[in-house]
Amino acid sequence: MSKTKLKTVISSAFFELHCLQLASQKSLLDLPPGFAREGTFVRMIIGLRDVLRLLDNEGYRLTFGDDLPEGDDITDAVYRMRNACCHLGSNSRDVFSEGTKVSFAIGFPMGKVRFRRPGESDVVMECPYPDDLSYHYGKLRLLHKRHFCRAVMEAKIELEKLGSEHGVVCPSWFGRGP
Repeated sequence: MSKTKLKTVISSAFFELHCLQLASQKSLLDLPPGFAREGTFVRMIIGLRDVLRLLDNEGYRLTFGDDLPEGDDITDAVYRMRNACCHLGSNSRDVFSEGTKVSFAIGFPMGKVRFRRPGESDVVMECPYPDDLSYHYGKLRLLHKRHFCRAVMEAKIELEKLGSEHGVVCPSWFGRGP
């Protein structure tokens, strides 16, 4: 990518992260169930994936893996969630080995959803923390506070470093640090 193009992309990423930060302060549960809730989540995950990809490509990968499957980091988890969101036939939406798909579910802190199929292990969708929400596509799960909000805040710090390295001034409306 040319230096001019990279500067433009970094500037766009500042705006994207600002929008994601504002969105992360609201609960998707405040939106009516269905299309509005899912559409907002999909837009948020696409935007976060774009910013994380930029940071990763430029050597600023986010690598925290708390509450993620063994070997995953947040960059990988958001990548898989984005693919599940955007591709209707994605195997990432599968709950069981053949066919049962879950396109979008929000796990409430006080409950669990258990899927059963004879001959296969149960699949449980839950939010393990009383102060958080979980978002699910198939077996994939991201937590609102512990994954999404943390990724936005850490990406903001890394994007400021990347911008500074390339002479892109952080906009005054963006704020500083976490």
